[in-house]
Amino acid sequence: TTKKHQETHMYLQNNTLLQGGKYKIINHISSGGFGNTYEGVHAMMDTRVAIKEFFPKMFCNRDENTSHVTVATQGNRDLVDKLRKKFNEEAKAVFQMKHDNIVRVLDIFEENGTAYYVMEYIDGMSLNDITKERGALPEAEAVGYIRQVADALKYVHSLNRLHLDIKPGNIMVDKNGKAILIDFGASKHYDDESGENTSTLMGVNTKGYAPIEQSTQSFTSFSPATDIYALGATLYKLLTGIVPPDANLLLAEEETLQPLSNSISAPTRNAVMAAMQLRRKDRPQSVDEFVAMLSKNQNVSTHNNASRPLDGTKNIAIDEETIIDSNNKPRARSPKSQKSDQEIKDEAWDIAKKYPLGFREYSDEYEGSLHEVSYCRMVIRDKSLIKRSDKRLSNNQDYNTDAQKLHK
Repeated sequence: TTKKHQETHMYLQNNTLLQGGKYKIINHISSGGFGNTYEGVHAMMDTRVAIKEFFPKMFCNRDENTSHVTVATQGNRDLVDKLRKKFNEEAKAVFQMKHDNIVRVLDIFEENGTAYYVMEYIDGMSLNDITKERGALPEAEAVGYIRQVADALKYVHSLNRLHLDIKPGNIMVDKNGKAILIDFGASKHYDDESGENTSTLMGVNTKGYAPIEQSTQSFTSFSPATDIYALGATLYKLLTGIVPPDANLLLAEEETLQPLSNSISAPTRNAVMAAMQLRRKDRPQSVDEFVAMLSKNQNVSTHNNASRPLDGTKNIAIDEETIIDSNNKPRARSPKSQKSDQEIKDEAWDIAKKYPLGFREYSDEYEGSLHEVSYCRMVIRDKSLIKRSDKRLSNNQDYNTDAQKLHK
């Protein structure tokens, strides 16, 4: 059985019928660690829909003839049951949300030994795909999208819920330029009175967008500042075309956040820097506070905020020529070494070959090609992250066989 043949069993095939023909699968859109998303059609309404299927591929198998899903080993059944319950809770939670900038859930059902929910089909592109196609976006356009998402987030936070996976890939833009927040799979609800987290399942930690507290699992109380970090990181990506460094690398002083161009207005630059402070208490504490920073008058003095370092970093850039050093004094940047495109590609290829497991995980998170110089620069920048991932995966019994083959 070829790898490609095995992969097709991970998702439903085109023309598969669900709910006795009520829905028909038209196209497989994407797959993640815990599910598949399809383009479908509501047969009687002749309307396109998006269908999300619960399918944790690490723990489940699918019968290629019946499409029935089973848990691979009984030892994982309890975990799969909990994940499935979370999947259904996600659908119910989003179904109850009524906001123009949040995807609408239309239906939920169980079939093939698993669960599904049906959403409105958004005819457009994700912000991740838009930046892949166009690179950095004009400030007015980028901020316009972020304002729409911020309005949706404000509504989500009013329900004592955090999204916890804000990133360009989870924001769709339709044909009319409306930004729509999707994928509440990592979302957590917090008790109205105590403010404590009522969800206990594993969270999501998207590198570059998740703040420190998500990787350490040290947060148990409701705080909009966690989502605000990701919102600021998303705006950074839209303005630069570059994924920000992982927060753990910033904390370890292995990376610094490259400055936004001086062509970007000071209020926008300050809002991004404030949102991406490593300490949660140093960020804007509400969506309104973050949006207010974006709305500040252009001629307001922003010297103090613009030069404030991100906590935990040794040097932080305040413009393209100047950084603030560990003594809080500005100094000139060291001139960049000039490498040819081929040298950059060779260095990235060496990293991929030296740390194959770490690079495979990295490439799953950050899609790109080692034939592209911009992607190779990212790989070089995140070498230490790839190295650590490779070590972790090599020490994991589940990956030992793969690691031995790849390192030969």
